[in-house]
Amino acid sequence: MIKGKYGYVIVFCFLILLTSCFSNNEKSNDASDVVASSSVAPSSSKAEDYTKIVKQFQTITEDLLKICRFPIILPTYLPQPDVGLQWSISPEIKSNTFSVEIDQKSEGVPGAMYYGTLSENISKPSEQQEAKQFVKVHFKTINLPNGITGKEYVLDPNVVGGTAITWESGNWVFFVSGCSGNSYGSAISFAEQVINEINNIGQTLPGSQGEFYLIFTSNKPTIEIYWVTVNGVWYELDWQGNPIEAIKVLQSMVNVDNNSTYAG
Repeated sequence: MIKGKYGYVIVFCFLILLTSCFSNNEKSNDASDVVASSSVAPSSSKAEDYTKIVKQFQTITEDLLKICRFPIILPTYLPQPDVGLQWSISPEIKSNTFSVEIDQKSEGVPGAMYYGTLSENISKPSEQQEAKQFVKVHFKTINLPNGITGKEYVLDPNVVGGTAITWESGNWVFFVSGCSGNSYGSAISFAEQVINEINNIGQTLPGSQGEFYLIFTSNKPTIEIYWVTVNGVWYELDWQGNPIEAIKVLQSMVNVDNNSTYAG
């Protein structure tokens, strides 16, 4: 039992604080509100998804849920960073879209190494520029893993990126370009990696439809992935480097917007 005048003051202050909390909960989430970053999970049936989000993204989830008016889809997985480095994100959040740059950096050291960007509420993607040049090239049918039949295009077998392979799976379309043959960086090796990784995980790609582009023109591939979420909203994940890791990041996406149903 609380005794003395100070005890009553403490109780009175607690009641004021409690009333203030309820008042804040009833406030409308206006897009113009200035929202402080928070890692506290919202009270909802989807809270378990929120707690699984990669910790770097947890710091902006409250902002996204309060400011943005669209489904919030975020990753629960990022690869192990390189030795001595850590993941770092640079978000740009608006009321009708957001974009998050994903980097690796050393704590206390300026500069960062770019790995990718996650963007939301983008326009429906047009055909990837690299893919356009192969459209008029004659193709041959090629057998790929898991009974998939694809098309192989060859612009120049002696040029890096001069060969491309395309295929479809469900409502997803895939395009990879690389070298000829079966060496590292070849279109066929990339196509096999992508198909086998999706099959091995045993988890379908998210969204009702999507487009997957892997472009190899130098010493590492560039991956561009587009997919549709709730109400026809398009997301984009750009990734530099290992296509297997890009697929793992993509397949880890969960919906943390409790006002929408994830079409995954």
